[in-house]
Amino acid sequence: MLARCSHCGGEIRTETDDVFITCEYCRASVFIFPLSSGLRYILRPVADSQKAELIIKNFFLKKGYTGEIHIAEKDAVLFPFYREENQNQLIPAIKDSNFNLISGLRFKGGELVFYDEAKTGDYRILEPEIEPDEIKDRKVNLIYYPLIFVTYKYLGQEYRLLIDGFSEEIYADILPVQRDTVREKAYIYVFIITAFLLFIEFFAFESFLVSFILAISTLLVIWFFFPSIFRLIEDIYVSEDQNSKMS
Repeated sequence: MLARCSHCGGEIRTETDDVFITCEYCRASVFIFPLSSGLRYILRPVADSQKAELIIKNFFLKKGYTGEIHIAEKDAVLFPFYREENQNQLIPAIKDSNFNLISGLRFKGGELVFYDEAKTGDYRILEPEIEPDEIKDRKVNLIYYPLIFVTYKYLGQEYRLLIDGFSEEIYADILPVQRDTVREKAYIYVFIITAFLLFIEFFAFESFLVSFILAISTLLVIWFFFPSIFRLIEDIYVSEDQNSKMS
C-alpha cells in the first residue's frame, strides 16, 4: 500500500498492518490510521525520574509543608497525545485512569524531535490506543509528552501527583492537609479563650481567693480536655480540606 509522508510529501510503501513508519526521503516518523495520518514527535524531557523527588520536596517546601514526604512509587512515561497543527491543546491518545491529572496539560513549546527510541532516556513509551478524530483540512500530529506519575505519602496518607517532565510543573487533585497549621490554629484559639475566661474571672469577683480558685479550675479543665478538643478540630479541618486543589 502506498502512503504519502506528512513532512515532505514523498511516497512511502507500507505493509498492511503498518501504523508507524519512517520516511526514507526525509527520515520523518509518520503515523498512519484509516482516517488520518501525521508526524510523530517526542518532546525532549528536561527532568528525569531521578529528579522527581527533588522537584516534589521543593514544591512542598515553598507551600510551607514541614512534614516528611515519602515517595512510594514513580513512573516516567512518554505519554501519547494528538495535537492539531498550531494548537496548544493536547488530546490523550490512550484511555487512562489518570485522565483527571493530565486534563490540564497544554503544549507550551519545547524541542520536538522526530520519534526515535534512542531519545527516550529513562522514560518508557506508551503507544496510542485511540485513533484521532477525523478533522477535515487540519493536520494532526502525535506527540509523546514526558510525564512522571508519582505516588507519595505525607503524614501517613497516600496521594497521587503528576510532574510535567518538560516544565517541571506539578499537577494534583488533592492538596495534603498541613496538620502543623491546624495545630497552630487550635492552640491560638484555646489560648484566646483561656485568656478571656481568666480576665472575666479575676474582675467578676471581689474575693481574690474565689477568683484564683476559678482561674485554676478553668486552666485545669481546658488544658485537661484540650487533646480531645484538638482532635475534634483537626478531624473537622481535615475532612473539609479533602476537596482542596493543588495549584
